[in-house]
Amino acid sequence: MSRESKLDEILNSIRVNALDLTKSGYSDVQMIRTAITRGGRLLKGQIKEQDVIDIGAIGLALLLRKIPE
Repeated sequence: MSRESKLDEILNSIRVNALDLTKSGYSDVQMIRTAITRGGRLLKGQIKEQDVIDIGAIGLALLLRKIPE
């Protein structure tokens, strides 16, 4: 798999997860706490694909919630 196709896969996962989170019952605070936890693991050098996807999806979901449907 090329880097570009892997990037496409990851970005699509972030997109799908962000849209799901936008409609979820999770509060903004819950999502931010999750992102902080995942970010802490990244700071410790424990870089996992799912953590990166989740952080990106949470950030986008928080932004999307501010946009009227």
